[in-house]
Amino acid sequence: MKWVHEVIGFQERLDEIQAAILSVKLKRLDEWNERRRRWAAIYDKMLADSPLVLPRAAGYARHVYYSYAALAADEKERLELMTFLADRGISTFAMYPTLVPLHGAYAHLGYREEDFPVSALYARRVLNLPMFETLREDEVRRVAETVLAFYDRR
Repeated sequence: MKWVHEVIGFQERLDEIQAAILSVKLKRLDEWNERRRRWAAIYDKMLADSPLVLPRAAGYARHVYYSYAALAADEKERLELMTFLADRGISTFAMYPTLVPLHGAYAHLGYREEDFPVSALYARRVLNLPMFETLREDEVRRVAETVLAFYDRR
C-alpha cells in the first residue's frame, strides 16, 4: 500500500531499459522544471487570496515543484476539499499522511505522534494539488478555479 512502510528498504527499480529511457528523458529536465514553475506561479497567483497556505521557495533557492503542497486549515477542511475536487474529476493526494517515524519499519524506536507535534499538524493539513510536467495551462487554471469555488460556497 502506498505511504505504508513496514520494513526499511530501498527503491532500486532501475533496470537497463529504464536507465536508457531515463537518459533520454533527462535531456528535458530543465524544460520540465520550468514548466512546473510556470504552473506553480499560476497556482500562486490564482490562490493567493484563498485560505490555503501556499508553498514558498526560500529567496536563495529555486523550487522545482516536484509537488505543489498546500496546507488546509485542518484535516476536516482538507478532506472536504479533496472530496470536492474528486467529485469534479480532479485528483489530489496527501503525501505522507503518516509520519515516517511512526511507520512499522521504525516501530522499534518507540516514537509516538506526540514526539512530533509540528510535523503531525502538517501531515493532517497537507494537500497536494496536481503538478506534473504534462499538465496543460487550462488544467492548472481549472484546478485553481475549482479550489476557489470550494471556498466560495462556504
